[in-house]
Amino acid sequence: MKSEPLTAVRLNGMKAFGHPERLLHWQSTRASSMAGNLEEFRKSFGVTDEYGQHTKSSGTGGWGQDQQEEQSWYIPATGRFQVFFNVMPDDKGDIPTGMCSFNLDIRDYNFTELLSMPEGHAGQASLRLVIDDRQGPVDVFVGLSRDSVTKSGTPLQQLRIDSLTTVFSDGYWHMKESLTRKMGVLTENGMEEADGSSIHYAIDGEKMTTFQTREGLQKDQALVVDLQVIYNLRKAVVVEQAAHECQACVLEASVDRLWWWPVHPFTRGPGEEVEWRGKDATPSESFPIVARYIRILATADEWREHKPYWGLTEFEVFGDELQDSLTREAMVWLEGGEAMIADDDSEDEAGAHRGPLSYATDSDTSTSFVTVAPPSGLLDSHGDIVDGIVIDLQEAHDIALIVIWQNETRLCKTCMIQKSMDGNEWEDIQLMVHTDGMVLAGFGPTNHVVARYIRLTVIESMSTPWEIVDMDVYGVLSVAEEQGDDE
Repeated sequence: MKSEPLTAVRLNGMKAFGHPERLLHWQSTRASSMAGNLEEFRKSFGVTDEYGQHTKSSGTGGWGQDQQEEQSWYIPATGRFQVFFNVMPDDKGDIPTGMCSFNLDIRDYNFTELLSMPEGHAGQASLRLVIDDRQGPVDVFVGLSRDSVTKSGTPLQQLRIDSLTTVFSDGYWHMKESLTRKMGVLTENGMEEADGSSIHYAIDGEKMTTFQTREGLQKDQALVVDLQVIYNLRKAVVVEQAAHECQACVLEASVDRLWWWPVHPFTRGPGEEVEWRGKDATPSESFPIVARYIRILATADEWREHKPYWGLTEFEVFGDELQDSLTREAMVWLEGGEAMIADDDSEDEAGAHRGPLSYATDSDTSTSFVTVAPPSGLLDSHGDIVDGIVIDLQEAHDIALIVIWQNETRLCKTCMIQKSMDGNEWEDIQLMVHTDGMVLAGFGPTNHVVARYIRLTVIESMSTPWEIVDMDVYGVLSVAEEQGDDE
């Protein structure tokens, strides 16, 4: 094992050294910090003096002077702080180098419980950080003790940092490839590549190749990338050739390549970088940008007099697979006439199970819900009876995506997706257009599709029973609803 440190962590002057293949550890010299859970960190991860450096020692510069007493570092009132670490090159060159930072937020990790500890007691907060361009996560363990101080005559309770242990997974040291790698890429509305250039240069991961258009961009021309499946997008990076940037472009996203919504306007700079979810944010904390297709669209003709070609060196997109659907925790029920009853539970020769309505929300494509008879349509109904399925999300949500999977031999050809806040007044979202084995309804952050209830309403009577394999809804709690609760 090498004796020289490969990595250094700094937190407002605090230092720790270690070997990045395993972990980094910083430990305070205060007696209280060596007890309880903090000592367990050392045991659990095999931390010895070989891996740790105390803040008070015989070192030179910064903390470490013999005459200097150890300074206390406190968690800010916001619960947020940053850890910076610098990875130095190794002999093999296997480890990515450079300065990186982690944004840590203790508020969601036992913050209140830790703050209520008795004076001098110690506790811990464990955080798992998923970095957008790394294949594996980083686990951070923060040792904390309760300390009371008096400022301007007012007693304050604070959490003092006693130890910091950062454990790197093997996958962290491998960069995650952009979702655009080896995916389908095409142009729209007459955009052509220049002689000797290729559209694939834009997604090949090579900074030495550049996709060049034959002429200056014209309005509505676009470069489109098909990610093959729907992702929850986190970040996009556009690297353009100097002096050949797009002067009027926008990033747009879509789930079906029929309906598009803008997600970032270009700034006329030497490239673009946009994060829809920061490194310290989770998919549930911000409106999810869900898309299968993402495109760079020209919103005006190239206005410069000499109309230079557009040069796109790299187009990278990072994201995650969709998380659990909101329907997993939702209430679902049937409305309408005698047809809207679940058929008896059965299993066919292929092993597919048909039965109760819960089969339509279990995220299992081997199970499905089927009605006992063909539903009647709204156009043929008498009175207020409307055949349909209602999903109650319990609270108002900003909807990003609705996906309905049906049996193609028992599907509703003319059904409407509707939304409501109270379950009484309904508003149409869109018709259930069945393509590629599913119904898709995707929305961007500017569409503002807010609802607590989602209803699938039969418009024209069906000739067969209705069989739904799965229903998924993705979104986040409505900001307007949350603000209303706070008032």
